[in-house]
Amino acid sequence: SSLCFDEFHPYIPLHYWDHESVPFLNKWMPRLTTMGVKESRLSILSGYGALDLPSVVFEAESLKHLRVEHLYVKAVEKIALCKHLRSLHLVGVSIDDSIVGKIIAGCPLIETLCVNGFNIGLRTIKMNDLRNLKDFTFTVFNGGDPLCSIEIDPLSLETVKISAANITFRRGADFRNLKDLYLRGVNSSLDNLSFSKFPRLKSLTLSDCDGLKESRILIDAPNILYFEYQGDFVPSVSFATNSNEWKSEIRIAYVIGIPTTNNVSSLICGSSN
Repeated sequence: SSLCFDEFHPYIPLHYWDHESVPFLNKWMPRLTTMGVKESRLSILSGYGALDLPSVVFEAESLKHLRVEHLYVKAVEKIALCKHLRSLHLVGVSIDDSIVGKIIAGCPLIETLCVNGFNIGLRTIKMNDLRNLKDFTFTVFNGGDPLCSIEIDPLSLETVKISAANITFRRGADFRNLKDLYLRGVNSSLDNLSFSKFPRLKSLTLSDCDGLKESRILIDAPNILYFEYQGDFVPSVSFATNSNEWKSEIRIAYVIGIPTTNNVSSLICGSSN
């Protein structure tokens, strides 16, 4: 009798001395559809100097979730072949703008995108073609200069977590589904927050965002429940909200002198609609 699986979740370590994992993937990934596999998750941990992967590994129709760590650059380009991909995690992968552009164009069904690592080499990410994107995470642990600029299309987003990058979105953007927004180390202006709608936003964290220094931000978030700020200056941030009870945590370091009560209260004030 033939084998039949509903799901297939292999974890594959690849090293330059590894002569078994690549043939295994080459053999089994193309067979998943004929075996009745509806969903496969593939995790690849690659050592430096690892072998390249054949295209058939990424072309399996059932491949919905992919996580790669330190993957060889030529293999990363082949991720664009994953037409049915729903989630992609790139960990410690050095890639450039053109490769990310190809992946976004080739994998339009992505709902979860996570990119993190050290000096990963990106300068711009444009996500306007990811119309189903719900969860986006970008973290650089040793950010280069200039910071990566991330252009987002807000309609489908539910969670955004960005560290050590700049963020751009159009004035008047409608973040109708966004529930959790976390920004750390963002130097670009955040003025457009005042001209956007956040009807479902529950949690907002702003940490070490120099883009707030010259801004006066009024955020339209009627259902906000939690706000956190960390930094070395007192910004001007306020909320238009219907929430009767919500929590604020303010951490200010290295400020010359002690902030006045008025300054601190202006940071955490909220007004009813």
